[in-house]
Amino acid sequence: MKLHRDLIIFHYHLLPGGVCDVIRHSLKAFSQDPVFRTITVVCGREENTSLILKQMKQLEESSSGIFPQLSLTVLPALDYLRQDKQTDFSVKTLKKMLLDKFGGLESVWLIHNYHLGKNWIFTKALIELGEKNQQNMIFQIHDFPECGRFYNLKTLKDNIAGSLYPRSASIRYCVINKRDYNLLLQAGLDGSTVFLLENPVLKESENSQEKKSDREKLIGKLSGYAPSDGTFYKDGELWLYPVRSIRRKNILEAGLIVKMIEKPVNLVVTLPGISSQEKNYSDITERAFAEGLIPGFWSTGLLAVDSGVSYEEMIRHSDLIFSSSIQEGFGYMYLNAIVWNKPLAARYLDIMEGFLPLFEDYPCHFYDSVRIPGKKSLKESMHNEYMERFSGVQPELPPLLKESLIEELDQFLKQDGVDFSYLTALDQYSVLQSLIKDKGYLRECRELNRKLIVSLQSLSRPEENHRENLYENYGLKSYNKSFHKILNSFTEPPAELLNQKENGATDDFLLKSFTKLEYMRLLYK
Repeated sequence: MKLHRDLIIFHYHLLPGGVCDVIRHSLKAFSQDPVFRTITVVCGREENTSLILKQMKQLEESSSGIFPQLSLTVLPALDYLRQDKQTDFSVKTLKKMLLDKFGGLESVWLIHNYHLGKNWIFTKALIELGEKNQQNMIFQIHDFPECGRFYNLKTLKDNIAGSLYPRSASIRYCVINKRDYNLLLQAGLDGSTVFLLENPVLKESENSQEKKSDREKLIGKLSGYAPSDGTFYKDGELWLYPVRSIRRKNILEAGLIVKMIEKPVNLVVTLPGISSQEKNYSDITERAFAEGLIPGFWSTGLLAVDSGVSYEEMIRHSDLIFSSSIQEGFGYMYLNAIVWNKPLAARYLDIMEGFLPLFEDYPCHFYDSVRIPGKKSLKESMHNEYMERFSGVQPELPPLLKESLIEELDQFLKQDGVDFSYLTALDQYSVLQSLIKDKGYLRECRELNRKLIVSLQSLSRPEENHRENLYENYGLKSYNKSFHKILNSFTEPPAELLNQKENGATDDFLLKSFTKLEYMRLLYK
């Protein structure tokens, strides 16, 4: 029996974001597991590594008894590849480098987003090592390239001849939600090699008791820092949407909803979008707040440290946690509502299936659509925009999949009204302008969403603490227990996996599963 004593965690970078959060949270779990002798984090760039190194030091200082040796290595070959820069390494040299530095019978590699499409050389090296059973590896999938990332997928397919999902005695797959777990099984992967490893939720100190005077001070600060032409209700509720202003967060829809609510509500968004792909959307969102189209405050995280408006203070005094996100991998934000003891309102996503039981007796509301009047001119414009989008990805899509998209679009546009999230960002912005200019249009939107408005207005704070149930199911012990199931599966690998080749059916199934209108929204255009 091989005992995995050395854990190597790989990711392209350690920049702030969902995967980095998972790495930080899992480090706390793994460091409490006596089975590990060493834990090494390997990334492709120096930026933000200080955060992980600081955490490692804190974990070591707070430890008692047996504790694994923690270290961090920067390996530039793992960074995203750049089109304008020649690489100075090959698949062959990278394989040798990885095995020499991190390989061994007692080591196991945990690779986050191994096939994201940002570094095909790294992906190909891992697949080839796995196919030859040279190293035990766990491929943890947060994001599928088949899910709207057509350029990334094309890059992978142009450089990797075989399947992106090899079957091997030395490869295990783990995913972070039940939807993806079921998808991999339906796609034909062996059930003994696929595991559900939901992200760990860390215990937080409970918010100190809220004081009316402290809330009034916060309201006064936000009102004072708000743009002069913006709208901020001093007597309104605070609905916190703790995210960056990026397209998949669909923030303008949250703005539409608070405008339709028939009581004063302020939407508070914490951060701007900063990447080149997201900057334009972030600017549109900022403008909507600045012009008073959305009541509330945009990007509290940009306020100076001495402003007295901290993230913790925003959480403490918020009345509700809100999300209109159209795509998530796991969804810490939803579970954090329980951690923070706040009611939750959110657009329903299929990745929620695994944790919905936690919300059975919790004050929450999940909606599946926000409708606006479906004027003929709007539908014609949407049809043309979507057809243009389909044409843009046609080289990566089989003809039958494009035909199914067109058929789905036709059925979608035949419905009464239009789901707001399927508009372009600029069209969404125009809808918000119309709510201000035309009270009749606002009344019409309210009537189309009457059930949603009533449900949201009736939400109130939880009467009891639901945290213990959350920690029992998603705490560090539960996470380690799930991870051990993966480790134990390497001890007696199924014989049929030793030399089994994947024929591409898995790849085809996943591409078909993700080629749907919901993953092709115009927000991503």
